[in-house]
Amino acid sequence: ALSQKLITLDIATGAQTSRELVVDGDKKDDSEQISLQTIAVYKDGYMAVRYHYTQPTQEEIDSGVYESETSYDIAILDADFNIQSTVSLADLQKKVEESGGGFYVQYSASDAEGNIYISLDNSMYVLDSEGKEKFKVDFDNWINGMFVTSGGQELLLRISQAWMAVLQIYILQVMAGCTS
Repeated sequence: ALSQKLITLDIATGAQTSRELVVDGDKKDDSEQISLQTIAVYKDGYMAVRYHYTQPTQEEIDSGVYESETSYDIAILDADFNIQSTVSLADLQKKVEESGGGFYVQYSASDAEGNIYISLDNSMYVLDSEGKEKFKVDFDNWINGMFVTSGGQELLLRISQAWMAVLQIYILQVMAGCTS
């Protein structure tokens, strides 16, 4: 099993904890490789964006006729990094790839309402907790980082190296027509 050592830091006290996250504990078989793309706080635990790659057999490689399969999902984890559920990103990946774009999740975040934010190049997708797209925001430059404040009400994006933008999640929800 592939595991990653993750360290959490309590900013108020400086206390550190170190735990192992088993990234591929739910893989189907030995031909499937799962790697961790990004991890973020999600509700009472965490969410881990994972990249799945199914390797062709050596016989398929030798024949020169094979297809490798790639996909992404989000593993919803409890506070001890145990996988509670997964959210497929297959529909979004298909949509992006069919429109000629590449699908590579760079950053992720979530808000207090359970919405999921992922960045692909210079676009940010806002998804509901089931992975369904709510809306997309395009920027003029690449997104170089994102996180949500501790209250889950503001999303901070680092866009290129020139400037930073704080977007209030309420404003994003208004854009999507889903204010409460």
